[in-house]
Amino acid sequence: MATFPSQGLEINYFDNQSSSELALIFIHGNSHSLRTFRHQLADESLSVFRLIAFDLPGHGLSSPAANYDMNLFVNVLKDLIARLKVNKYILVGHSLGGHIAVQALSQLTPLGLFLFGAPPLKKPLDMNAFLPHKDLGLLFKNDLSYQEVTNLIKSFYKNRIITDLDISELQKTDSNFRESMAKSFGEGKYQDECELLRTYKGLKTYLIGTHDTLINGEFIKAHINTVQEIPSPHNMHIENAVDFNQLLIKFCHQFSPINNQKLELKKISQVWKAGRLLLGLSQKELSKALGISQSGISKYESMHLEPSASDWYNFCQFAGFDAHATLDLGYIDGMKKYKNHLHADSSFTLPMRYRVDFLLKIRELIPYKHCIITELGEEIWSEFLKEAKVVPEMFYVYDFQLSLNFLNDLIKWCNKNNFDLIKSSKKYSAILENHGILQNDYGKKQKRFSLIKSLFDNQPYYHRVFTGKLVSEDEVSTFSISPTGEALEHFSFDEFRHFLGTKTDSLQEILNTITGQQYQFETKIEKDQIFIKVAV
Repeated sequence: MATFPSQGLEINYFDNQSSSELALIFIHGNSHSLRTFRHQLADESLSVFRLIAFDLPGHGLSSPAANYDMNLFVNVLKDLIARLKVNKYILVGHSLGGHIAVQALSQLTPLGLFLFGAPPLKKPLDMNAFLPHKDLGLLFKNDLSYQEVTNLIKSFYKNRIITDLDISELQKTDSNFRESMAKSFGEGKYQDECELLRTYKGLKTYLIGTHDTLINGEFIKAHINTVQEIPSPHNMHIENAVDFNQLLIKFCHQFSPINNQKLELKKISQVWKAGRLLLGLSQKELSKALGISQSGISKYESMHLEPSASDWYNFCQFAGFDAHATLDLGYIDGMKKYKNHLHADSSFTLPMRYRVDFLLKIRELIPYKHCIITELGEEIWSEFLKEAKVVPEMFYVYDFQLSLNFLNDLIKWCNKNNFDLIKSSKKYSAILENHGILQNDYGKKQKRFSLIKSLFDNQPYYHRVFTGKLVSEDEVSTFSISPTGEALEHFSFDEFRHFLGTKTDSLQEILNTITGQQYQFETKIEKDQIFIKVAV
């Protein structure tokens, strides 16, 4: 983070300082901050671009202003672009930030607009752009009670649990901002956005959240011809970050095929190195086996050269990977099930503590990994892996298994650093299909009330540590899970409970997404059993 002077204020901003020729400038909404884009700023796929975000005046860590209007915000945006010497850029605007992006079109020439939660404002103001929500007026009220703050935040989401961090972020907003902004709109201190967009020559995409209870999607469709719908609430970039980021990446690649190539190179280099270590071969040994120069393999692994199609397919066939799936997903999955034999056959080193009683697949640790990288930074994740003596490339082999001790140590390590991983990771629970085959297969084929039973029946590696049975199957399905006696020799019941709690959160998110139905999960603990009730 850094600051720069603008309009007599100190403005807080983030810049990943990528060398990319294309920059993405993120503009947050009313009573938010740049932190609202944490899922985008920490996304590996987006990191090939220059990522810039800033706190609007009176928000986050930026200075408060005497009065607020669109002219102030546009001038701060202009000063930021000049300060950072940005030439080619896309404006990514959420809610109020989307309006600021459009208002800036009379003075700036972005290559593209990627907007959401921001119906175009007409003059005079047409309130049909918004839905009649009981808490909409709170966006323009200064002094909010704790309950009003909570209600306003809830209006931004559909399923997400509201945290103390969400509340404190909103409370940081200058208490004079909301009414001052409302006054400026009432005085007509803005330009007609429909007119600005009509004359704009660049590319634009409007995302409409089908679960957005604040914005009238039909109004946007009536005035904008480049819209995409996404099953999300107002803050789609947080609650549905995976889908949102994929759409943003696709939009960006229209402007920067060079960065698209870098992204593919990064995927290939990571998988190539992980695959070689999985085979237990040095670059020299792999060179001899494939008939590729050692220098070429070194360049493949360091992102300095893209392998030819023949080199890639020969490598995948030699290693036992699905060449197409591995290239698309950027990780090793499916054709081989890597279990205990991995340690003897590969170059991965793993402390004995993490080899005992295999319980977790790497894919099940991805939400925790993503949570730490997003909330604390990638260097913190790397620091833990170094202390744990675990090779980072291991996390590109999604079927590889670790002991539950790894997760337990990660939780304890985060606690020592004053970070509650269990609580914080819930919102990342369904990231990267961490239940694997469940997302693609079970959701389509299994009876809705047998899904948890199906998961456990079809994941044999659970059976050493869990016993499970379907207790009832009617309008409310109940599944009972108990750790085995052998497992309890190594792990406490509470350690299992932590893991299963996050796993059922993940399961709920995935099922709601796949089926379009709202599944409700309730867990109840009795002695050494966990009962999970599932209702629709």
